[in-house]
Amino acid sequence: MIVRENVPLAPFSTLHVGGRARYFVAAPSCTSLCEALSWAEDHALPFFILGGGSNTLFRDEGFPGIVIKMEQRGITVSGTELRAHAGVVTRLAVTTSVHRGLTGLERLAGIPGTIGGAVRGNAGSFGSETKDLLTRVEVLHRTPRGWEEEVLPRESLTFGYRDSLFKRDPSYVICRAAFALTEGDDSQGERLVLEDLARRRQKQPYEFPSVGSVFKNPRSDLPAGKLIEASGCKGLRVGGAVVSTKHANFIVNVGRAGAADVLQLIAEVQKRVHDHAGVMLEEEIVII
Repeated sequence: MIVRENVPLAPFSTLHVGGRARYFVAAPSCTSLCEALSWAEDHALPFFILGGGSNTLFRDEGFPGIVIKMEQRGITVSGTELRAHAGVVTRLAVTTSVHRGLTGLERLAGIPGTIGGAVRGNAGSFGSETKDLLTRVEVLHRTPRGWEEEVLPRESLTFGYRDSLFKRDPSYVICRAAFALTEGDDSQGERLVLEDLARRRQKQPYEFPSVGSVFKNPRSDLPAGKLIEASGCKGLRVGGAVVSTKHANFIVNVGRAGAADVLQLIAEVQKRVHDHAGVMLEEEIVII
């Protein structure tokens, strides 16, 4: 295990902002992940598990503990089951399933980040959520004896809207996830993937760095983006951070934004939406 010090975090964020990690380690396997978690514990340090950095805002002050970058890339397919390591890019898991003639994950193709992040946040789009076809998750669990491997069935993970056990209990860290898929037409699967990606490109601001959807939808029939737009926040700017004019639930970095700019803009959007609609928006992103 190689522990690096004072590592810039902005390159690991899709928004391209953030300070430095006091310590940083890459974990290419569950064994190395366990070593890194144990090292953090031995040194009484907080840890943060980093996937693709697509749903994470690092503060300008940086992170005072150790950032563990998930770099496990393994995918296995057995029959109709797909099993992917936490560090696998979500789109790669989807395209792998489609090329094997398996269906079910297509609507997750456009979700940025990794399988671990998708499971942790129960990521979803267009009516599909990560939990829908999930069968079990292999984890490291902090016990009195140290970090130990366990297998948790989906039913024990108490999924909710953009929520799961893993968000509430840091003693569980995701290693792998298994999904039960169905046999289907690979050409139909490819069509669904392309439709999903095209719809996202049409509606979302891919031309600038962003951190994805900033706020949770208050209700399924009350999208955060519509509330933000109705509150006159489209185009609102603080420094290099701007509320996208293409999709109001995105904050984009139009040039040299800092995390402080983004945080100030988030607070201003929350205030304006609350003043206009009486709704306090809750962040979907992770702020570190």
